[in-house]
Amino acid sequence: MASSSANPVTPEPALELTFDESESNSPLAVDKQNERELLSIFEPLIKEHLIAMELLPYLPFLRDSANEIRKLQRLSNQDAASLLLQKLRHSGEEGWFQSFKNALNLAEYEYLAKVLQGEESILDQDKFRMIITIFAPRLEKIIKPSDVVGALCEKGCLSQQDRETILADEKYNGPIQGTVTLLDRVPRKKEGWYTDFLAVLQAHGYEHIVDEIDPEFDLSKQSKDDSDEHDDDDSTFRKDGPDQGASRRPRDGDGDSTFRKGGPDQSESGGSREGGDGSTRKGGPDQSGKKYSRNMSTPGAEKLACLTDEQKMKDMGEATENGSGTNSLTGKLNDLSLESTSRKISSDEFNRNCQIENKTLTDKNIEPSSSDDEDADSPTTERTNGARADHTSANQIPDKFVLRRYQEELAQPALDGKNVIICAPTGSGKTHVALKICQDHLIKNRGKVIFLVNQVALVSQQMTLFETHLDKTRYKCVGISGETSAVNRVPMKDLMRPSQIIFATAQILVDAMKETGEDQVSLSQFTLMVFDECHHTQKGHPYNVIMANYLEKLAQQNTRLPQVVGLTASLGVGKSKNIQGAMNHILKLCANLNVKELSTVEKCEDELMKHVSVPHEETDTVQGRTLDDPFTATVRNIMEKIENKMKIIQRENVTKVQELADLEKQLSAPGDKGSEVYTQWISVLKRSVVKIFDQTVRLALHSCVLHLMVYNDALIINNDSRTKDALNYLLDSFAQHSQQLVDEVSKSLEELFNDQQRYLTTISKDPRNKNPKLERLKDMILKAYAKKPESWGIIFTRTRALTVALQNWIQETEELKFLNPERLTGAGAHADKAGMTQAKQTDILKYFKDGKHKMIIATSVAEEGLDIQMCNLVIRYCYVTNEIALVQARGRARAKDSEYKVIAEAGTSTAQKEELNVIRENMMQKAMNQVKHLEKAIFEKKVYQYQEEARLEREAAALARSSIRAMSDGEYELRCICGQFVCCSQDFRTIQETHHVVIEESFAERVTVTPHPKPIHYNDFIKTGKVYCKNCHEDWGILALYKKVQFPILKIESFILYDTNEISSTYRKWKNAPFDVEPLSVEDLSKMAKVAKFANHN
Repeated sequence: MASSSANPVTPEPALELTFDESESNSPLAVDKQNERELLSIFEPLIKEHLIAMELLPYLPFLRDSANEIRKLQRLSNQDAASLLLQKLRHSGEEGWFQSFKNALNLAEYEYLAKVLQGEESILDQDKFRMIITIFAPRLEKIIKPSDVVGALCEKGCLSQQDRETILADEKYNGPIQGTVTLLDRVPRKKEGWYTDFLAVLQAHGYEHIVDEIDPEFDLSKQSKDDSDEHDDDDSTFRKDGPDQGASRRPRDGDGDSTFRKGGPDQSESGGSREGGDGSTRKGGPDQSGKKYSRNMSTPGAEKLACLTDEQKMKDMGEATENGSGTNSLTGKLNDLSLESTSRKISSDEFNRNCQIENKTLTDKNIEPSSSDDEDADSPTTERTNGARADHTSANQIPDKFVLRRYQEELAQPALDGKNVIICAPTGSGKTHVALKICQDHLIKNRGKVIFLVNQVALVSQQMTLFETHLDKTRYKCVGISGETSAVNRVPMKDLMRPSQIIFATAQILVDAMKETGEDQVSLSQFTLMVFDECHHTQKGHPYNVIMANYLEKLAQQNTRLPQVVGLTASLGVGKSKNIQGAMNHILKLCANLNVKELSTVEKCEDELMKHVSVPHEETDTVQGRTLDDPFTATVRNIMEKIENKMKIIQRENVTKVQELADLEKQLSAPGDKGSEVYTQWISVLKRSVVKIFDQTVRLALHSCVLHLMVYNDALIINNDSRTKDALNYLLDSFAQHSQQLVDEVSKSLEELFNDQQRYLTTISKDPRNKNPKLERLKDMILKAYAKKPESWGIIFTRTRALTVALQNWIQETEELKFLNPERLTGAGAHADKAGMTQAKQTDILKYFKDGKHKMIIATSVAEEGLDIQMCNLVIRYCYVTNEIALVQARGRARAKDSEYKVIAEAGTSTAQKEELNVIRENMMQKAMNQVKHLEKAIFEKKVYQYQEEARLEREAAALARSSIRAMSDGEYELRCICGQFVCCSQDFRTIQETHHVVIEESFAERVTVTPHPKPIHYNDFIKTGKVYCKNCHEDWGILALYKKVQFPILKIESFILYDTNEISSTYRKWKNAPFDVEPLSVEDLSKMAKVAKFANHN
């Protein structure tokens, strides 16, 4: 645009801040008083750009003021922003200023954040706003917002939230209102918005209005100027860094008005520059004395401020009426603002004035740090040199992420935009492949990516990897799991809004999709979904629930849906016995994920094998305890007496209790006690017993079943660990049972144990009763560490109880104490049942990687996904499952020369199962290869066929559930196993469709609540205790806070349901219950808030 000189205007007194070198040891230190003054200085700028309510989710300490700010927001953006700043200054919150800057970044106010952080200068943008204001009536009649919002998002002029708001306004209030909102939002986020806005309009068919606004604007010229690094005119601001050298001179009229983001203009003589006040500056403060003074006035801005609104509008009106049209308008505005651009307030310079070193940040030339991780998972990262090289900080992340050739092969279908399953060995870098796919996707689409995992611990692991390799200034990441979303007390939709990449557990997304109103998350909000360990996308797994919703929306045809990428090391074969069956299993998985292509390594297989560690495999068969083992023999004898007692109870009562006639065959116990077969038998028997109507008989048989379960578990522990550990398990379990209702049968069962307790204690201390399998495990560990002292190992075992037993054994075995072992189990159980939280899991893995723990004893939770690079010893201790678990567990041994060992008990099926898994793994590879090379038409036909079958199955299941509920009389009575009345079916309500709570006022009188030692946050709940039957101490569920109100959340498997005809039934899952449950209403919440609190009992 043309520029002309402006008449001088007497400036107002400048605000001056003074800093003393001696007051700070930090170059960027600003005391609390200066933070408030700094906020006052920038308040006009903040009020001009900020929509205050967008920051509230990220400033939890202002929660009490949120409603006041939101209410004021409806009346005035600037007043709301002013109130927000006032509340910030007087909040008393430690670190409030840093929290405010963080909130600006999270809400995508990058320009404001950079100004406050000293990375950006304040620009006078009034003239551009005024131009758009003049042409707003024309723009509102012409522009269709949906044409341009996508491109404006790509350029950073709008956030995703802006985009959603604008499109919603257009949809429900019409394009004019949508354009009004668009014109309000565009100037707020980015300093170069004006040029980008015109460029987008010109590129999308609105050239005529661009010509009216700025006849000299030329998109092609703008692009060329940017790429050739020519000087822009005074309306455009450079982003490529300082002018370097004499070959590029400022054009006439530019002078000092040209702004460059990289720093001040530098001349031939060393980069010195004459400031607006005539002083010579060399990229830093005046160095004449110890104190630094900074004049914060802006003459041009003052000149513009001296004009009244009437004068401004008059000048604009004259401009539009004269012969030169808009050109004169922009010329007059340039006259007003030219001088202001010659002396801009730079908060970067303001921060430099606080430095005690006579050196600016831009003087530093620090090479980027290279990654120390050169393992198989880490591809190379290309470091680019250019204008910004001199300003690279030590922790700057490179822009370009480079894959190995085999990883490029894996990524290519997804880079082409296809839905794909990527299948490659563990340790091959699938997560890095996904990272590249996400980066490429965001560059092309400026969308939103969600990376789904099936374990809480993987959320932080995968996000950390992404953040290590991506430029944090361009790609914002957020991790969301049950705990994190509750801690932040913010719905998932709000948590993910400012981020481009979301890492979340699948269940969290399922719950968010079930929300109602503004908090509901829709799959259409994402442009790419990545499923980690995607082989779980089957049956009722949360992955499959998400994809079922996806496929339903796909059938609607008019819904935008994200690209789908699955990652796995093993697709599995299901229950297939041949290659054709395995192919069908893989095709069903593809159907569930709506995938039409498999991506595996074929062309670059040689390179793949160089980077993937293949451990040495060995199965060691060991003789276990014999049947004459004293502990085993004693416990088996007790169990046989209990089994006989159950048969006697059945025979004595069969004539008066009808249900006992059907129970006779079920009372025939398997001979293999302490086995999975016996465990399954007890589980089936328990469900039959609870249906018995006669309370006395039911309680007697139920007590027998509970004792058999405990003894069976003790035999399993004794078989795989020490007798001492098995006895301790018995003592702990019976101590808990003693709190329950005691009848005559329970007393007799207790006496059976008491009679043998002294003998069992004696044999547990006898050193001759060693477990042969433990001795072999010890030898195996010692040999591995003697061969490689710096080894790290994982022992996989069957149950949580065994992880506790093995940990105790290692800690109490002198030769193994140096391992300092730790357990790693899932978060699905209470701490007293060896469960653990996400934080505990994260800490354990960190300490393991740091070398504090040299051995982890884990359940299956550690089989998948966990990245433990240095692990070189994996032992499966008497525990194997399927071919997928084989691949996953073996893949934990990632270090060079690793070992994968299986200890199998002689006479069991463990060794045979492992051999079968190897066969099934080979069958899977062949089936996968054949599926990959199916003709496209056949592949797609099969996928569609299986999708239709799955849809019909879902509809049939839903119809069956509704039919059962329709045929019932409606109301059911729930009773405990002891006969205690619990509540009626109509007393239940659902929260988020999955949590079933009781709202009956007298319910608290029928329960005992024990406090939780460490209240756990999950979703919108705080778990505060356990709920037990007051009569028999049966476990009914948990007590939790929801919206600060106490609710008992019950599990239906704890109860017997009786219909109006006194016909009983039991259910393991709420989804199968024969009655519908209404969602919790506002009235229900209010009612429960008034109910007496549940009393805790220690």
